[in-house]
Amino acid sequence: MTGVRPRLGAAEAVAIAGELFGVRAESARDLGSERDRSFLLAGADGAPVAVLKVSNASEDPEVLDMEAGAALWVAEVDPELRVAVPRAALRDGALRAKWRDHWVRLYDVLPGHARSEAAGLSDEALVGWGATDARLARALRGYFHPRAQRVLPWDVSHALTARSMLADVRDSATRATVSRTLDAFAARAVRSGRGCARRSCTPTSRSTTSSPMTTGASSGSSTSAT
Repeated sequence: MTGVRPRLGAAEAVAIAGELFGVRAESARDLGSERDRSFLLAGADGAPVAVLKVSNASEDPEVLDMEAGAALWVAEVDPELRVAVPRAALRDGALRAKWRDHWVRLYDVLPGHARSEAAGLSDEALVGWGATDARLARALRGYFHPRAQRVLPWDVSHALTARSMLADVRDSATRATVSRTLDAFAARAVRSGRGCARRSCTPTSRSTTSSPMTTGASSGSSTSAT
């Protein structure tokens, strides 16, 4: 949750793609990300070329390797399931390259749209979403990486870990609201779901991979920001 968010513009993104990965693009559009930077690269005709992902300075490079490995694994196990796969860097063929204090990756572009409003999706789209998710989970069976075992703070199943950050909420009224919300979550959601509230609500070890493989961007489409 810490670290310096990459500072760069569209022109720099285009230059980095060419310098580090040998990909020529005429323009780049920021796809938006809280911690990282992701750019949709386009050619002279406006067609999507690739997605450049510049990671937060605090990102563990082994986590990036885990994500790349997962994408390659799925592409091998289920070739007909379209996933964005990473491209090799020019210098050493690695799937990430260094730019200043940040790791940079380049991924294929997938067609589709990102950040769609759930209420606007048809039943057919929702069924297809679920089927794709299940197929992806099945394809990932057998894949292992040490960094796949991690807890993400924004994973709702680990929401109670946010208690340790309450002191960082400076406004007392807001802090009290967050505290009450966590209390309600522990009493209702956790207790009815797992009975964790009667034990200790200590997060369990869980394989939670944040993969950039299947989420599209809003105009041509792309991988999602981590």
